[in-house]
Amino acid sequence: MRIKWLFLGLALLLVGYVFILYAFFQHHAFAFDVFLKISILFLVILFLFFIALMHRHMFPTEPSEAEKLRADERKNGWVNFKTRD
Repeated sequence: MRIKWLFLGLALLLVGYVFILYAFFQHHAFAFDVFLKISILFLVILFLFFIALMHRHMFPTEPSEAEKLRADERKNGWVNFKTRD
């Protein structure tokens, strides 16, 4: 869940950055237009990555037998060499 707040914070910082720089770019319309398009593109990429991350978190894949065995070994603190491939 910390990652969610990290990405939301980054998005808010970027939006705030756009509004702060608006005063500087106000007299340079072309530069502001380019900066705004790059910022929007970055926000869209950030949003898509956030959706992919949350989708992976909400719908995890079933672990394989080898992953289950390794998790069991870590939990018990021993290695089962007979069943390990």
